[in-house]
Amino acid sequence: AIRNRKLYYSGLGGRVVDDKRVFQAVSQHLAPKYAEKDAPIARPPRTLELEEYGQFYESDELERFVVKAPDRSGGDGVMLMVNLSDERRREVIEEVKATPEHFIVQEFAEPAVMLCPEETDAEMVYGSLANDWRLFTMMDADGNVDAGPQSVLLRTAKALSASTNTSQGGGYGI
Repeated sequence: AIRNRKLYYSGLGGRVVDDKRVFQAVSQHLAPKYAEKDAPIARPPRTLELEEYGQFYESDELERFVVKAPDRSGGDGVMLMVNLSDERRREVIEEVKATPEHFIVQEFAEPAVMLCPEETDAEMVYGSLANDWRLFTMMDADGNVDAGPQSVLLRTAKALSASTNTSQGGGYGI
């Protein structure tokens, strides 16, 4: 819709812009220009600058990092180091070293964890699953922004994984 020479676009349900660098750039450079002073701004986890990649290459705690090929989607190209074997972690480091400008490296954000029943061979027990919450807001043509109690999508990881991508076995919560 166009109103007062402004274009309004809804991306609900679409992956028109799914380059992981966009969220970082908008939150770091664009949003502060429009937000009130000291207003909280949604941001991705800390993203390393290219000159900081040595922190990743030399780390003894690689599980603290996530490597993303920013132009891929659906969990493809997202490597949660915590989920990878030591051998695969070394391979990822070499991939990033070969073309560092093709990847972004972020600190791993500790996920919220929820209890859920799990079926074992003999009984039902409680385990925990990592999850993330995706919040949605709506803005009308007058600039009024609203988010109600139903403006959330809960994604859950499969057992023994930190990835909530459905393409990697994750699911949706209630």
